[in-house]
Amino acid sequence: MNLTIQQEKIGNVMTLHLKGVLDISTTNKIDQYLPLINESIEKLIVDFNNVHFIDSTGVGTVMALIFLSADHQFKLEFVGMNDMTDQIFEMVGVYQVLESVQRGVG
Repeated sequence: MNLTIQQEKIGNVMTLHLKGVLDISTTNKIDQYLPLINESIEKLIVDFNNVHFIDSTGVGTVMALIFLSADHQFKLEFVGMNDMTDQIFEMVGVYQVLESVQRGVG
């Protein structure tokens, strides 16, 4: 399977538009964008609108983004999740971790 990422940066807000599958074979593509996230980023938006499947490795990558947001002090927002992704995030506690970590950001 494949994952493509389109990066958009407007001012201090970066958006990563994901398209395809976020699994063990594709999560390394997100890692390529991590060096672009630095002190100048105030907010990172991850757009899941076109993600068709996510596995536990993909969830692990999402969790890594959450902790990166705490380390670099930027807000993190997830948008466009389909029902499956939303249920997975809810079931494994992604939203709870995000909420807890983001309390100290900004």
